[in-house]
Amino acid sequence: MTKFQPQVLHSGVDGLTVALAGNLSGKTLDKLDSAKICAGHEGGETVLTMGGVQFNVMEVGTSARQGYAFQFHTGADGIKYQAKRSVDASQWNLRARASARFLAMNGLEKTHAQIYSDLRALGAVITDESVSAFDVCVDIRMDAAGTARRKAFQLDPDAFIHHSRSRKERFYSPKDADDDTPSVFGGRYIETVTIGSKAARQLQVYNKRREQIAKRRGDWFGIWGVDKDECPNVWRAELRFGREFLRDWNIVTVGDLKDSYGDLVKDSLQRIRYVEIGEDSNLSRAPNHIFWDTVINAFSEMIVDAQSGIVRGRMTVIQREDAQAMIGGLIKGTAATLSVIMKIDDADGADFPETVAELIRSHMRYDPDKWQQSRKRASNRYYFTRRVEESEGV
Repeated sequence: MTKFQPQVLHSGVDGLTVALAGNLSGKTLDKLDSAKICAGHEGGETVLTMGGVQFNVMEVGTSARQGYAFQFHTGADGIKYQAKRSVDASQWNLRARASARFLAMNGLEKTHAQIYSDLRALGAVITDESVSAFDVCVDIRMDAAGTARRKAFQLDPDAFIHHSRSRKERFYSPKDADDDTPSVFGGRYIETVTIGSKAARQLQVYNKRREQIAKRRGDWFGIWGVDKDECPNVWRAELRFGREFLRDWNIVTVGDLKDSYGDLVKDSLQRIRYVEIGEDSNLSRAPNHIFWDTVINAFSEMIVDAQSGIVRGRMTVIQREDAQAMIGGLIKGTAATLSVIMKIDDADGADFPETVAELIRSHMRYDPDKWQQSRKRASNRYYFTRRVEESEGV
């Protein structure tokens, strides 16, 4: 009988949270206020349509610590937004978190574009963005259809090799009343192993099939293309990167992610292994388990076009003229968008540059600390080189 070979059912971006500097207009905030009141009367949510987009406005905002007065989304499998009750476009007033299913169906680039499209429908002005969290995952089927659970692949937490300071947690399933086979876990199965901190870098391996059944959803079975009754287990290996870790790699924007998230994944896979435990007590000499080789291969295929060669803590090297041209282009494009949002007519365009200049002057004058912090981040991020002809005296 041929041994079942692991099958990769899905791989891709699984989580994206972006903080956005900018604002909603006072008129839009008033509409959200009214919708929030209606949501309280209608059982928790109400529909607000703006710019042709339907938003489900929730009755409650976030905690006082987070400070978002409004929460709204485009559906359970869409994108969730949070907004502060502020019209100061220099502040980080907006936040977006894409659902895993939306990312699975649309990918990172389309999801990023959809966030801006949705917020434009609300009339938002966006001046900056900062990625707060980013996840990637691989879903693997380890057993043939009809395999009994007691004979199926199970996680062994002790088979993970990782840095000694990395925190490791394990979670068990409830005792299976239909399975009286003795096991090292007393009739319970390991369902999740988590290594690391979500605020920085974390690996979580868990039984995604069981999670879907427990939540009574099952939407991932359609993505996988398998029947839940024929598939004993689907194991997800998920890498999560928090804001602190992303900044260590000089990743700030979604554009940075598109270019370089493969470097984060590659580095992570070199620091954690899942091995075959044999008689040798030195696990560092143990070979990789076939499950982990499958994880590595699936991630490696996914990140082919998302590597730029960055290294943790290293500054981006760029020629000053190229940086100036790049940032200048971004400013011009953003200014054009702002002129449309502000309904500046071509006839009034002569005064618009002064409007933009005053926006910058006001930011420098009234929030000098933030201005200096932004300059410091740029200084830490870039290392400028001279052009070749200048360095050679040409």
